[in-house]
Order: sequence, then C-alpha cells, then structure tokens
Amino acid sequence: MMKTQFLSKLLVLAFCGVGLSHAQLQKQAAYEHQDEGDRLVRDISKRIRNGEDIPEALVLGQNKPHELRRSLSQNHLVHRQVKKAGSLTSLRKLALFNFGSNKKLVRRERPPSIFNTQVSSASDQALRTPPQRNCAWQAYITGKQYNVAYPDLQAIYQVLVMLKTTEKNIFRVRGSFPQEGVRYFSLQSNNVDVGFPISTIKDYEIEVDDPGNTRNPFAEDSDRPIGTYTINVTPRGDQGLKNELSLCPESMTDRQCRSVNAVMLMRFYTSDPDRPPVSSKTDPPASQPNDRLFGYATPPMVEERQSKSWTDDRSRDRWRVFPTCDQTRSTQVTSLISKHFYGMIPPFAPPIRHNKNNNFVLYLGEDTATAGVYPNLDAAYLLAVAWQLSPELKDKPKKRLMARVTGTLPVTSRNLFTDPKIANYEDADVRYMSFSSIALVSGGPTMDTLDDAAFLRFYEPQQPEGEAWNRSYSFVVADDPERTCGLYNASQELFLSTVLDGKLQDYWGILDRQLIPKTQRTRLPDRSNGYARLQCADASALDACVDPDYLKYVMEDYYPRIQWYTCDQDGTLEEITDYLGAIPVSESLTNKQKTHNGGVGSN
Repeated sequence: MMKTQFLSKLLVLAFCGVGLSHAQLQKQAAYEHQDEGDRLVRDISKRIRNGEDIPEALVLGQNKPHELRRSLSQNHLVHRQVKKAGSLTSLRKLALFNFGSNKKLVRRERPPSIFNTQVSSASDQALRTPPQRNCAWQAYITGKQYNVAYPDLQAIYQVLVMLKTTEKNIFRVRGSFPQEGVRYFSLQSNNVDVGFPISTIKDYEIEVDDPGNTRNPFAEDSDRPIGTYTINVTPRGDQGLKNELSLCPESMTDRQCRSVNAVMLMRFYTSDPDRPPVSSKTDPPASQPNDRLFGYATPPMVEERQSKSWTDDRSRDRWRVFPTCDQTRSTQVTSLISKHFYGMIPPFAPPIRHNKNNNFVLYLGEDTATAGVYPNLDAAYLLAVAWQLSPELKDKPKKRLMARVTGTLPVTSRNLFTDPKIANYEDADVRYMSFSSIALVSGGPTMDTLDDAAFLRFYEPQQPEGEAWNRSYSFVVADDPERTCGLYNASQELFLSTVLDGKLQDYWGILDRQLIPKTQRTRLPDRSNGYARLQCADASALDACVDPDYLKYVMEDYYPRIQWYTCDQDGTLEEITDYLGAIPVSESLTNKQKTHNGGVGSN
C-alpha cells in the first residue's frame, strides 16, 4: 500500500508544469454529491486493503464516476486527495514499479479504470513486460506524453525516485553541465508526504567539483573549461556539503524525517534559437535525439551510500551506482499511467473575466512557492481566459472565439555561447519565456506553445540587413489558421492553436510564462512577470494581482495586449468590445494590421 500511495502522488503531483493551487482546487469543489463520493472512496479503499478485487459494477455500474472525482477534490489537501485516488487505481495490484526492493512481485491483471479511461493497446502491451528496478531516472516527462497541469511543451522533466531515504541511505547525483541547446535547468527535491518542493538548486547556483580550474557555464562566461558537478541529497540539508539538497521541511520532526518518500526532478528547457526546433507535438519522444532527454549531456550518475551518518569514515567511499533506466520503457509506462490519473485534476475556473480585452492577470497569485502543486519556483505566469459558451456568445454557436496578442518581447538569454549569454544575466530581462494555449478542462492540458526562440526565428530574418528587430510581436490564437475571417496574416505574425487532440475547446486560456527574471539576480526593479508578482503582493489593493491596469502600470510595454474577436461561418469578423457587444471589423482592422504587421491578413 505504501508504494501505491507514493507512486500515485508522484505521478499526479511531481510531473506538473505549472501546478494547481490548493485554494483553486477547493474553489472547484462546490459539488452536490460529496457523501455518495465519500462512501465510494471508503468502500473501494477497504477492498484494496483487504486484497479484494474491485467489481466494475461498484463504480461504473452505479454510473457515478463523476461523483467520485468530485469527492476527491473537496475539503482535502491535495496530497490527501491523491492518496485516496491512488488507492482507487489499484496500482499495488499492477505492481508496475518496485524500485530498490528485493521482494518478488506477483503480477495481476489490470483492473478496470474507475474513470472509464481508454488505454491504447500499444501502451497496454508495454505493461506486460517486467518493470524496471534498481535503476536511476525511472521516468521522463514531456508535454506530449504527460500533458497534465499546463506544461511548457519545450520542457523535459527527468524523475529520480528515492524510496525511503534516511540518514543511513543517502544519495548523490554527479554529472556534466548541459551545454548547447539548453536554456535552463534545475534540480528540485520533493518530499511526497508533504506535497510541495523542499529545496531547489538552480543552474547558476551549482558549484563545480574543481572550482580552481573549471567553471559553471550558467554562472561564468570565461575561457576556462566547463566542469562537472555533484549534488548531495541529505535528510535535513545541514551537513555542510557542496550543492546540498534537503528532503525534510523544518516543520517535520526528526522522527518523521528518519524515513521519507522522496523524488527529485531535473528540469530542462531545451529551446534554443540557434538550433532547429523540436516539437513535442510533431516529433514523438522516440524520434528525438537521446541526449536531448538529459539536456544534450550524459545522464547524471546516481549513487547511494548506506552508513550510520555522513561522518562514518569507515564507509566514506562505499557507494552503490545505479545504472540509467531504459528511457523508452519509462516513457511507455508513464504515458499509460498518466491516462489513469488524467481525470483526477478537476477543471480550473480562474477568477478572471473571460473574453475581455487586455485581461492578462497573474496566475497563482503572489506566493508561487506554496500556491501550486510542485511548481517551478523560478517561474512567474500571466493568464488570459476565453469562454466560447459565455452569455454573449452561447446563442451564436457558429461564431468561434479568436484573439490577437501584441506586445514587446522581453530580451531573453539566447544560449550559453551567443550574446546575450546566459551567464551574463544583466544583459537580458528574463532567461526564457513562452506563450501556451491551455484547455481549462480536467487534467490541465497544454494545446500549443510559442517560445521566445520561435519569435526570434520568425522575426529576425525579416529585418533589413544591418537592422535589429525591435522585439514587437503579434500572434493570433484560434482553432484553425485557415479560418480566421482575414485576421491572421501568416507572413507577418505567428499562430497559436486552441485545438486539443483534434477537438475544439470551449473554455481555454493563454499562459504567459517567464523564467528567472533579472530582478531575481539583481534585486532591482524590472518589467517582468516576476517583478510584477512581487509588486502586487506589496500593493495596498487586495486585488492587485488580478488587476490588468495595475499590471500594465508595472510592466509597461512588456505587458501583453490582447484583443478578442469572433469569426462567423460566413466569413464575418467581429471585434469584441468588453461585453458591450460585437462590432463588424472593416477599415479599423485593416489599419491595425498595417500598424502591427505591415500588411493585411489573407486568411
């Protein structure tokens, strides 16, 4: 049961791109059938504890899977919800994983999914092979295979499971720095019993093994050779070791900290404007270069040391090395299990006025560290929301919502070797940024992503020789680039899709993600999402974080402007004017397009 609960939490919580806040989940939980859902949870959990099978009729036959999901999302902390939901999937019977255990597992047939999830035959067949054991980096995550909690489609997450890490059983990770093709990477330790990150080390904070002769390319721009690093993982992070990560929060007692369930995430953003783009949507993981999965570097070595304490000199050099897991196998398992858990994250209803011009507001509020489920502590987000079934549009099903986003792109670090270099952080506004279209439905999937490298590849070649791009951008957000009623100009602007798995979405959003703003290093004011988050947290107005006017004041031209439109089947384009009605677009749109794009749209 312990491994069941642990893996369930891991797969639902750890692989999150943005994360869903506890408060947001609780706001979603105004459901009518709580008592019935709780009864189902207790009944099924009892059967699993007793080793009994779960009759399909118990859940599906009663036609109440939606009530069960509602029960899981109401009046509980996220890790408690997932603990219950993990039991429901009966992964203990599947025996998918048994990392570090010498017990022999008996394989059983996979029970019917309580969420009525359809699993492909290829993934099902993959599970019939024995699971990987006693290896490192047991799974990796990309937006294509595990599209949950609004991930950036350029991001890769390597997952290292460390079951029962204690003072007698501690780990270290030794590796080479990612180089070409990587814009950002970090390592983050997570205590699964607590449900949020414990400690993080960013790429520029990592000390090299040989500081006298080598350098960290994310922190130093020089001619010295690029070095290697060692990350030490201890229960409290108090042993005075270099690059030390802890696994226990201060609130956890020493007794509780003696035996913890832990997972380490290694995040990579592999976007690089000087390299050909790799699309998670069009390029399946199997076709991507293997070294990309670890940031174009050799997989870091994971070692385990068993001793009484770090000061036990008799076993100082006794380390057990874990081989790297089969990445293809881990992909198949993760993809399948993601389908089981997809329905556990409820739809997200942000407190943002939909279909309103310039409605980008801060997402996750001011406290990113505790607002999300395993969030990236280096990221800050803006979010704008669209609702196809809003009162002003629900009687007009043939009108499809679209938007045009314009603005000035912050200066971003290009890579490690081209100006503005990552190490020279004062030369850029943010390390990395992207816009993603997200479906505001159960699971939190991302539909499409435009990263800063896509803007550079598109606009820089269009500039006259000797002239630099002024970083003004424009992109259209819609379901079909061929059906925008003349709004989208393919030669002058980019396109962001709002289609998920070939289906149109009625409730969606546009997420503006920024990583490591300059203010994070300099502690000086700038115009980034991160600085805006700090400012609105200190503002006297309680609603500053969701006040577009305040954010525009702080961010100036870096605040993305958005105009909403509708496109009718007869080709009529209308501009939405903040609930005052839609007006036909004619000469006014043409003038705007000439201003923003230098031409008139043709689609």
